[in-house]
Amino acid sequence: MGGGREKGFTLIEILVSLAIAAVVIGSAYTLLFTVKKGTAGLYEKMREKEQAINLLSMIRKEVESIYYAGNTDYTGIKIEEKDFYGKPASRLTFTCFFRDGIKIISYAVEEDKDRRLNLIKTIADVIKGGKPIKIIVLKDVEGFRAEVLDVGYDKVYDSAKLGKIPKDMKISLLLKGGKGGEVFSQICSLMLGDAL
Repeated sequence: MGGGREKGFTLIEILVSLAIAAVVIGSAYTLLFTVKKGTAGLYEKMREKEQAINLLSMIRKEVESIYYAGNTDYTGIKIEEKDFYGKPASRLTFTCFFRDGIKIISYAVEEDKDRRLNLIKTIADVIKGGKPIKIIVLKDVEGFRAEVLDVGYDKVYDSAKLGKIPKDMKISLLLKGGKGGEVFSQICSLMLGDAL
C-alpha cells in the first residue's frame, strides 16, 4: 500500500465551492425577481394606457351621438374649465342618445379623500328623472380636458347660451408618468352644427 495521498476534495474546497454556488444562485434569483417585477410594472402601464384609449373612444362616441334641440335648455353641450393644483379639470356635460333613452352625461375630475384625482361619469335620465348615477371611470389621473376646436372658442362653451353646438372638439386625458404625465387625446366631430 502506498503512502500517497487519496484523491478527492478537502473540506475547505467543498465549502468554498458551496459559497460560490450560493452567491451565483442568489444573484440569479435576484435578477429573476427584478425582471419579473419590471415586467409586471410594464404590463400595468400598458393596461392603464389601453384603458385610457378605450375610455376616450367611448367618450368620443357618446359626444358624437349628441342630442341638441335649440328650443330646450337641457340639450346640447357645456364645457366648464377649472383646475386642481395646476392640472386641467374640465367638466364636460352633454345630452345624448343612450342605450335606454336620452341621458345627460357629465365627465369631470373630482378629488377623493386621499387627494387623488379620479375621472367621474355622471348619468341622469332626462325622461324618468331620479337621482343621477355617479361612476368612477378612471382612478388616479393627472387631468381631463375638453376643448372646442372651432375658431373663437377654447376652454368654455355653452350651447344653451350660444344657440348651437360646436363642429369639432378635442378631449384629452392626462395620465401620471414621466415629466408632466402622458396625454391621450381624441377629436370628436359632431354631425350637427346648428339648432334643429
